[in-house]
Amino acid sequence: MIYEQRAEIMDADNVSDVVEDFRAETIQGLVMAACPEATYPEQWDVQGLTDNVREVLDLDPPFEEWLKEDEVDQSILIERLQQQADEHRAEGRGVMLVAIDGKLAGLAARIRTSTPALVEPVLWYAIPAPHTFDLHPQRFELTPFIGLLNDGKPHELRVRVVGLAHDATGWTLLPHLQIWRDPKGARTRGELTSHVLGKPARNDAFSEENGRTVLRASGAGELKLAGWIETSEGRRDIEVAYRVGMQSRHDWDKGRE
Repeated sequence: MIYEQRAEIMDADNVSDVVEDFRAETIQGLVMAACPEATYPEQWDVQGLTDNVREVLDLDPPFEEWLKEDEVDQSILIERLQQQADEHRAEGRGVMLVAIDGKLAGLAARIRTSTPALVEPVLWYAIPAPHTFDLHPQRFELTPFIGLLNDGKPHELRVRVVGLAHDATGWTLLPHLQIWRDPKGARTRGELTSHVLGKPARNDAFSEENGRTVLRASGAGELKLAGWIETSEGRRDIEVAYRVGMQSRHDWDKGRE
């Protein structure tokens, strides 16, 4: 079975559909293992499902909230997990995210890790590409959320890197929240009026060139926000757009016989 799947992937011009099928099968398997057929929600292993989804899919869905709804069943869980997985794919592994009360508020380009420029056969270790660790501060515009954050209630502002475990070592995020107050206004009101997470664009294509197998991969994601704020100088409309993308190419040959 493994070799059949390997052959299917290697022979495909575009492997995106194959990957999506694998992911859909995985989601269905996770849900049905924790929530067997002919059982009631109170009999489901919700904690086990939560742990497995977090480990396998790097997602943290609000299962407890979903189970409070009427007529929730396995198909609903599968559908919502698939939707979250699609959104997660749009974000992209290695992308830095900002969320306010669990709602995506910003995303930044992929953080470089030790991407090898080449492997030295004599030294036998990967040589990092130039500027691999030249990391610049990322800025996120949260003004469309002013009305929410300024309502006098506590809110959660979370910064994380997709695919990075919560207990991972060697990484440190140092977020700084900068707030400018209106010197002539007692309170700045506002509202988030639009939140659009674009459908992920991804393409993976194999080709044969001069006796070598080449994989070209590309992807892109987009988040658009809109809102307004009311200041002492009048109303201001706010529009914010985040776009991330990547391109890569991998070449390999058959090696020595």
